[in-house]
Amino acid sequence: MVRSLILLLTLSALSLLEAVELRVATYNVLSGIEAPGTTSHDALQAVLDRINADVIGLQEVAAADLRETPSNLDILAANLGYPYIFVPSGIALDTNSRVVLLSKFPFTETHSIASPEGARDVARAHAAAVIDVPGTPDEADPTIVTLHLKCCFELDDFFRRAVELARVSLFLDAQGLTGADNIIVMGDYNLLGSDTSYSTLPPGLPSTFQLGADIPFPLAYFSEPTPYFSAYPLLDPEPRQQDGIAQNTFSGGSVLDYMMVSQALMDRGVALEIYNSEREESFPGLPKSGPALPANTSDLASDHYPIFGDVDLDAGAGELDITLATAILTEGAAPTALTVTLPIVPGLGESVTVLLSSSACDEAMPREITLTFGPGETSKSTTLIPKGDSIIDGPQEITLTASAAGFGVASERLTVLDQDTASYQLTALGVPVTEAFDAYLGTQAPASWISTDPDFHGLDQGTFTTRGPRSYGVGNDGSLGLLTGEEVTFTSDFTNQTGATITSLHLSYTAEQWRSFFNGGADQLQVSLITATETTVIPELTFTSQTDQPTGPLAEVLSTSFETTLTDLDIPANATFQLAFQALPGTPPEPEGQTAFINEFHYDNTGSDQEEFVEIILGPNFNGTIDELSLFFYNGLNNTTYRTTTFGEENLDQTLSSGHRIYSGFISGIQNGAADGIALVHHGAVLQFLSYEGSLTAADGPAIGLTSTDIGVAQSPAALAGQGSLGLAGEAADLGDFIWTNASGPFSMGALNENQTLLAYTQGQGFAIDDLTVTPFTTDVIVTLSPDFILSFPTQSGATYEVESSPDLIRWFPEATLTGDGLPVSLDVTTNTPRHFFRVSQSL
Repeated sequence: MVRSLILLLTLSALSLLEAVELRVATYNVLSGIEAPGTTSHDALQAVLDRINADVIGLQEVAAADLRETPSNLDILAANLGYPYIFVPSGIALDTNSRVVLLSKFPFTETHSIASPEGARDVARAHAAAVIDVPGTPDEADPTIVTLHLKCCFELDDFFRRAVELARVSLFLDAQGLTGADNIIVMGDYNLLGSDTSYSTLPPGLPSTFQLGADIPFPLAYFSEPTPYFSAYPLLDPEPRQQDGIAQNTFSGGSVLDYMMVSQALMDRGVALEIYNSEREESFPGLPKSGPALPANTSDLASDHYPIFGDVDLDAGAGELDITLATAILTEGAAPTALTVTLPIVPGLGESVTVLLSSSACDEAMPREITLTFGPGETSKSTTLIPKGDSIIDGPQEITLTASAAGFGVASERLTVLDQDTASYQLTALGVPVTEAFDAYLGTQAPASWISTDPDFHGLDQGTFTTRGPRSYGVGNDGSLGLLTGEEVTFTSDFTNQTGATITSLHLSYTAEQWRSFFNGGADQLQVSLITATETTVIPELTFTSQTDQPTGPLAEVLSTSFETTLTDLDIPANATFQLAFQALPGTPPEPEGQTAFINEFHYDNTGSDQEEFVEIILGPNFNGTIDELSLFFYNGLNNTTYRTTTFGEENLDQTLSSGHRIYSGFISGIQNGAADGIALVHHGAVLQFLSYEGSLTAADGPAIGLTSTDIGVAQSPAALAGQGSLGLAGEAADLGDFIWTNASGPFSMGALNENQTLLAYTQGQGFAIDDLTVTPFTTDVIVTLSPDFILSFPTQSGATYEVESSPDLIRWFPEATLTGDGLPVSLDVTTNTPRHFFRVSQSL
C-alpha cells in the first residue's frame, strides 16, 4: 500500500490515455452470417454493435456469405464500420465454413495458415494479421490469429485439432514472435475430450487427409489450450459472463472458445468478458456501446457467445492493488470488505473499469464484479461474500483477481472454511434450522441430502427439458428442484443435539413451480417424517403443481408456502430422523419406448463421399445426456464394428417446442453397403440396430448376436453431394410411428426432415423445495415448587401454558393461562395449599 501511495502522489497528473488500448472479439456465428433482414443476421449485427470491438475474428462464416456483390459479409462489415476484411485462403479440407478477420484499422500483414504444399491436414484455413493500431510503434502492433479447429469426439478429431494447433505454433515460430510481443490467438478451439498422444496416424481420417512432413511424432493432444503455446507463452485470462460465474462460451454449457494472449499483454492487464444478452439486466460487465439488448438476442444470433475485451498494447499505468479486511472466511458467514486501489488518478473525462473474479465462484464471490473509477477516484470497495456450496470439501484456498486494461493484474489469496455436514444439527429447543439453498448449483445432491436420482443437471431457470434433479434459481438464490416424469425422492437428515427428547416439530417450506407443461401431469410433492420406528406422511405439506400454465419456463415463478406442527413425537437426544420429499407423477409416465433414436444419416454420393453424418433425436423423457450414447458402425463384409463415435452438447442443433432435442455430427468414412449397419447404444444397451442395403447379424461389439433391422431404403451412389439423405417421416412423438424415406433434396441435418412432425409427450412439471425450516420443541415442562409455594417453570417463546391444580389428582381446577416469552415463570400458589397437586400443559 505504501508503494501505491507514492505512485499516487508522484504520477497523479499523468493521463491514462498514454496507454493505447485495443478491443478485440472472437465469435462463432453458428451457420453463417445470412442475409440482412433475417432474424439471425440482425441479432448478430446487434451483438457485434453492442460489444463494439476494434478487431473481430468470426468463425463458421458460410461460403454463401462471401458470394454476391456486395456479399452478406460486406454488408455486415459496412454496417458495423469495419473497412478492412481478411478472408484466408489456402489448402484446407473444408471451404464451406470459413474464418474472417474484420478490423477498424489497416492490416500491415495478412497470412493464411493452411496446409503446406504436399499436405492436406487443416480443416479450415486460419487467418492471421498484424494490425496497424494508431498511436503505437510498429513493434507494438499486435499479431492476431483467429481459428476454428476440427470438432468433435472421434479419435481422428483429437489428432486433427493437435495438428492444426501445431500449424499455428509453427506460424508464430516463423514470425519470430515471443512472449514479449503482443500476440492474440482466438477462436473456436473445440478442445473436447481428454489428453492423449499419437505415435502414428489414427484410424478414421478422411481419405483426402495428408499429414505434412513438418509435423513430427509423437504428437500430443491437450484438452486445454495453454500447453500448445508454452514456448511463448500464451496464457488464458479465463473470461466469464457478466455474472462473473458462468464460463461457458457455448449455449450447451461447454467452454469451446478462447482468447489466448501473450505474457506481455497479460502483464499489462487484460479485461475480458463473455457476452450473453440474457445477463444484461442484472450485470453491467465491461463498458459497451448503446443500450442493453433484449435478453434473447444472443440466442437468436448464434449458439456460441462472443469473447471480447480490452488489451493494453504499450506501457501500462502500473499495478492495481487489492486488499481484504480478513483472509479467512467461513461458508455462508458474514462477508468481508474488499478494496481495489489504482496507482494513477484518472484524468478529466476518463474512467477505469476494474473486473473482479474469483477462482472458485461457488466458494466466494465479490458482491460487484465490476468497479468503475471516475475522474479523480483512486479507491473503490465492495464486499466479498463467502457462499455455502453444499459440498463437504474442507477448507478451500481461493484466489481473487482484479484486472483492468492498462494496469497490471493484482491478486489476493484467502481461505474459505467448510461448514457443511452430513446432517442438519438441531442444537436448541425452539431454535429453527433453515435451508435456503443459497449458492446451490445443482450439480450433485446437497450436503445432508440423498436423492434417488443421482443425475443432477446443474442450475436452471426452467429452460431445460431434460427430466431429473437440478437447482432452480437465479444468481445466488438456488433451490432443490426437479423436472418430473418419474418418482424421485429427496431425503434430508436431522440430528437431535438439543439434549432433550423432541416431542414436536414445526415444519415449513416453500414449493416453487419454475416450468409448466400445459395440461400435463398434476404432479405432487409429498412430505414424510421418518423416525427410527415409523414413517408418517404429512398431508398438510403436500404440494400439487399447476397444469393450466403455458408450456415452458414460467415468466413468474409460482410460490406456495406450507407449514404444520407435528406433535406426540418421541425423538430422543442424539437420535437422527429424516424428512423425505417424494415427487409423484400426476399421470403415469409415458412408456419408455424409443426415447433416443437415429433420425437421419448420409453415407453415399457421386464421387468421393462428402459431409457424411448421423443425426440423433432425444425425446423429452430420455433420462440421460447425449454423451451417454454411442454409435457403433458395422461392416457387413465381416459383421464387425469398424468405428465408434459419441456426441456431446456441442452437437446440439436445437430443442423443439415438443421437448425433443436434435443432435448431429459429421462422421467421415461411413461404409456404403451392402448390408452395413449402425447401432445406437446407451450404457451398453442397444437401443437400435439398423442397417441399409440388407441386414446382418453382429459378430462383436454391443450388438453381438443381434440381427439388424433393414430400414428398407438406400442412397444412390449417383446422388449429388449435399443431397439424398435417409430420414424418418411421419407425425408422432416416438419412433414407432415413423417410416424411413429417401429424401431427394438437400440434407435437413440439424432440423426435422421433410414431412416429419414431432408431437409433444405428456410432460411433467418443474418444481422445487426452498426455504425449509425445522424447529424442535418439547412438551415436557419441568416444574419446581419452592417451600414458600412458588411454582416455577421455563417457557418457550410463542408457546401457550395452562396451569391447573388438584386436591386429589381427579378433580382439576384452572389456575392461569400464560404465553411464553422464553423466560422462566414463577407463580405464587400459597393460597392454594389445600390443593397439593399442580400440572402445566404446553401447546404451540
